[in-house]
Amino acid sequence: IQGQAGCGSGQPGLVVSDPAYSRGAILKFFDFLGLVVTVLTLLLKQEQAYVRDEFGKILERERISSNEHLTRAILRERAATEEERQKAQRFARQLEEKDRELKKHDAYYKEQLARLEERSAQFYKVTTEQYQKAADEVSARFNVYVKSLCWLMMQSLYN
Repeated sequence: IQGQAGCGSGQPGLVVSDPAYSRGAILKFFDFLGLVVTVLTLLLKQEQAYVRDEFGKILERERISSNEHLTRAILRERAATEEERQKAQRFARQLEEKDRELKKHDAYYKEQLARLEERSAQFYKVTTEQYQKAADEVSARFNVYVKSLCWLMMQSLYN
């Protein structure tokens, strides 16, 4: 049996003249090929396992990175939320303080208004009394003058 190396490559191959030898060589060759296939299969499995491991590591790094990014974002949001809550509490306290101030001012102005109304009523009473007294005095004087004038006129008529 004559074989050519490279399966038709045109290169001179191994020439074997003994059929038993060639059969034994072929069996050994097939055993060798089986061993090569087994080794290549193991290498393929190892490469696939390595690729899976590397891919797993990459995915794990990405997951960790994403988790860290997400954690930082959550912490930023929590800080912003806490800041907004504190700001709202501060505004609420300021609003309550303003409300207390307004109530104090309202009470003060109501008190002042009551005082002014009381003084106004007293002033009105005094003014009314003084007016009435003055009117009575004027009326009394006028009556005296009118009566005197009338009496004088009547006397001049009779005299």
